[in-house]
Amino acid sequence: MQSSPTTYLIWSSFICIALGLFLFGLYQLRSLLKQTVEGSIFTTANIRRIKTIAILLIIIEPLQWIAQHLIRDSLTDKAHILASQQANVSIKIPMVGEDWIFIIIGLLVFTLAAVFEKGHELYQEQKLTV
Repeated sequence: MQSSPTTYLIWSSFICIALGLFLFGLYQLRSLLKQTVEGSIFTTANIRRIKTIAILLIIIEPLQWIAQHLIRDSLTDKAHILASQQANVSIKIPMVGEDWIFIIIGLLVFTLAAVFEKGHELYQEQKLTV
């Protein structure tokens, strides 16, 4: 932290943003489950919540890429400089996988949102049927 305070600030703000998005996703999931338990399943609010969760799942991969390529590389460059100055210093940061699993899961959740939209349409038509 003393050698590069800007990198520390960028890293800590990135972690705060990622944590905020995670908590927002959990709040959306909690609200979705709570409204579903109460009996309101096919509502526009639930459809919006499902789409929000899908978007949050899809942006996990770009956030991992940013963490790996921008922030981690800047820290490892600093570590190499420090290692050349002090022989016993090493910083190990876990590698982030480059799978597409969260994007695929996000697209599947978007498909679930489309199913909920169709269910909402059918429910509205059923209410108009005598």
